[in-house]
Parts: sequence; C-alpha cells; structure tokens
Amino acid sequence: MKSVWNTVGYYDLKNLSRGIQMYQTSKEHIHNHLGLKNLEKNCFTILDVVNEHGNLFKKNYNENVRLNHLFMEHLIDLVLFLGKQELAFRGHDKSSDSLNKGNFRELFEMHIIRCSQEIQNHYNSIKNIFTGMSKSTQNDLISCISEFLINQIKNEIKQCKFYSIQIDDTTDISQKTQCSIIIRYVTDKFELIERFLGFHNVSEDRTAQGLFNLVNSVLHEFDIENKLVGQSVTLTKPPKATRNESNNQSNFKILFYEIIDNILMQLNTRFQDTNKLLFLQLADVTKFKEYSFTFPVNALNNLKSTYPNIFYNINSLKVELEVLYSDVKYQNLLHIYDMVKIIEQDALKDILPEAYKLFILILIIPSTSVSNERSFSCLKRIKTCSRNSISQVRFSSLSILSIEKSLINQLKKN
Repeated sequence: MKSVWNTVGYYDLKNLSRGIQMYQTSKEHIHNHLGLKNLEKNCFTILDVVNEHGNLFKKNYNENVRLNHLFMEHLIDLVLFLGKQELAFRGHDKSSDSLNKGNFRELFEMHIIRCSQEIQNHYNSIKNIFTGMSKSTQNDLISCISEFLINQIKNEIKQCKFYSIQIDDTTDISQKTQCSIIIRYVTDKFELIERFLGFHNVSEDRTAQGLFNLVNSVLHEFDIENKLVGQSVTLTKPPKATRNESNNQSNFKILFYEIIDNILMQLNTRFQDTNKLLFLQLADVTKFKEYSFTFPVNALNNLKSTYPNIFYNINSLKVELEVLYSDVKYQNLLHIYDMVKIIEQDALKDILPEAYKLFILILIIPSTSVSNERSFSCLKRIKTCSRNSISQVRFSSLSILSIEKSLINQLKKN
C-alpha cells in the first residue's frame, strides 16, 4: 500500500474509493499526517522568529535614529552659536594635548559632558565612526543651515506681492570685491522686513552685464519681471592712478580731480530720475486732509506712467484714495506703515485692493543702502586678517547665520 501511494502510483480507478478509505486508516497515512501538522507548527514558529527579529531591528534602528537626531541637534546649536556670534570655528592645533583646539572643539568638549547620559553613551559608541569635528562636517552643517534659511526667505518672497533689492559692494581683507544683496518686501502677515541673500564675489566681472547675470541668477525664481518694483544699486569703481615716485604731487592732483569728476557723474546719474517718484505724494499721510479738498492728480498720473503694468485700474485707485483722504480716522497718522497696519487690523485688504497695492509698493522702495553697510560690518568681523583664506561658500553662509539672527530665533520658537 505504501509503494502504491508514494512511488508506483494508483491505477485501479474502479476501486479508488475503497482504496482511499483503506489508506486513511493505515499507519503510514496517520504518520505522514502527523508530520505535516508538525511542519505547519514549525513554519509558524519560524515566521514568528523572523517577525520578532524584524521588529527588534526596527526598534533598534529607530532608537539609533532618535539618538542621532539628538546628537546632531547639539552640533547644530554649536554651529548656530558660533555663527551668530561671528566667531572662528577652527584653531591651528587640534591635537589631543593642545591647550586651544579651536572654538568649535573646545565648545563641544565643554558641552558634551553636560549632555544627558544617553547622549554621552551614544557619542562614545559612534565616535570611532563619526565625531562631528571634521572640517567637512562643519562646512556641511553651515551650508545646510544657511540653505534652510534661504529657503524660508524664498517661501516668504513667493507669497509677497512685490519686492525690491539693494545692491552694494566692498573690498574684503583679501582684496576681493564682495557684492551684498538685500531684498525688501512685506510678508503675508503685513510685516515690512529686509533679508540678506548672501555675499557674491564679483571681482572677475563688475560690468553691467555681469551684475545683471548675478541678480538674475539670484532672483530668477521669484517672478522678477512682475514682482521686482524697485532697486538701489551702489557699485563703486575706484579710479586708477599711476604712481610716479618722482612726481607724487602731480599724481595726487590728478587723482583728486578724478574723484571729484566721479562724484559729480554719480550725483547726476542718481538723481536724474527723481521726477519718476512723484507718485510718493499719494501716500503722504501728513497731507491726507489737504488731499481731501485737492486731489493730487499729477502724482496719480505719474504713478500710471511709472507702473502701467501694475496699476491698470487707475480709476478704482482714485476712488479708494478719495475715500481714505476724506476719512478723519486716517488724517492723523504718522507713517504709511500705520496705514498698512490699519488695513490689516480692520480687514480692509479686499475692500481697498488698489490702495493697499500702492501702499505696499511705496513701503518696499529702498531709499538708502544702510542694510548693505551693516552687512559690510559683518563681513569685516567674519573675514579678518587671520581668517582671510575662508572659502566663498563658507563665508557667505556664515554671514547669513550672523545677519539673519532674528529669522533663526523665529524659526526656533516655531
């Protein structure tokens, strides 16, 4: 019977039913049936072991990820502290017996012993693989933080209605021309802010085309054709004088006249388009009462000719301004920014869309390059005679960390 069902095969089909019944009661069938049940039981046991091992692996992996996150948070805090305080990261002697290993290493060693025990144990388990002290790690952290800040700024710019730019340049300690770019806009929360977009080395190309290429590369994703409504560009090109030791007085005299000529040319260039700013009178809150009797038609026409693609519904704007001028509530304001805040608080943006657009545009027009000058002060504190070999990317990123302290604090709170 065993050979029939296991090897030879059953061919007596007329007696198949009787043969099956006989085999079901046989010793071989019962033995095989028990073996099959044991195999099924063992299969479930093996599957449970595999699942348990997988769950344990996931648990250990997630725990390592959590500890890595906590450890990296401490490194990021150190980078933010040194960046905001404009301090050097590395020292000249990083050996274990050095008395000054650099600010980053010294601060880390002081900080790690004050961390929780689990962070210390985790660091001891990974320090042979990753210490976080290398130059490349520092550069990666600095770049990642600055890129994150730039992305936050980009998101704000994409949501704003208009923006303007301020561009100025200066020479750093290594005689490279650094161009500072500041962008000015009103956020969707009605906050007037200026953001720093970094330093750019323009030593090799300071032509008008080179400046255009730089601005276009920085602002090309921000709808520059429709949103850029103002600019303040102050690029210096010092006159070159040929030194002659035998006739210094003559050379200085030539240099003096070149400087005076340069100043006169810049004055003529800078103020030749002031007539295009006549529309600023429309937002002079100190004259709202006067405008309620005599509307500034010339200023309105000037606005129409200066920004025809923005203020195409000039009649609606005039009606909205007439309503504002005649309202006593708005005749005692001190600044146009107060008017914008009232529009926000009273939810008047949809009722006065054209007037709101005008006030926002006027707010973001840059009148000075003070913000650029502040960034140059930061430049001199970061790129010093002892740190003059710093790379351009690291230098610009550290400048963003220093100048955008308020944005960093805001993001940390959120």
